[in-house]
Amino acid sequence: MSDDDQDPTNPLPDEVDIDLDDTESIEELGTYPTVDAYLQDQLEVYIHSDGLWILDCLDMAKVLARFECGGRFRYYAENGRIFRIGQ
Repeated sequence: MSDDDQDPTNPLPDEVDIDLDDTESIEELGTYPTVDAYLQDQLEVYIHSDGLWILDCLDMAKVLARFECGGRFRYYAENGRIFRIGQ
């Protein structure tokens, strides 16, 4: 693992300074009830339809930590919308 990669089992801190005036670092990803629902939707394309049940068995906190690995992005839900925030 390089110095820039973060251990996916050790998530990022809960609080991160975000410059809301820097809209280039914020990307709206779609409408989902939760970040977990967004992640599940992103993973579905990689799984055969007969095996989609396996998504219900995943530890979504670890999946989120992997998506945020390296500290380049944070995923955030607000009013049913999901955002990816660049660091």
